[in-house]
Amino acid sequence: MEKGPKRSVLYSLIDHSLPLEPDEEKAFRKIIQENPMFQEAKMLQSIEEVGREKGREEGIETTAINLLRSQWLNKEQISEITGLDRNKLEELERRLKAESGWSG
Repeated sequence: MEKGPKRSVLYSLIDHSLPLEPDEEKAFRKIIQENPMFQEAKMLQSIEEVGREKGREEGIETTAINLLRSQWLNKEQISEITGLDRNKLEELERRLKAESGWSG
């Protein structure tokens, strides 16, 4: 396939739909990183990574809120489980109280 936007889109589709072996993945990443034509593919990859991280953070916060609400564990235990520090847990607790009137 000749170089151009179609090739860039093809690489982007491959990146998001085909499982690659580790050596294939490494070669593919090298092509994308070294060739300025693949800015679109790089941008899509960055957006996907940001989305995953945001989803992970939201999931951890939701878990912490549910654990706070349940009162099964203390904040120290919740911090150990979720990796959130005490300040973040206190922020989530304030948010929980404000949103639902929870009095934990």
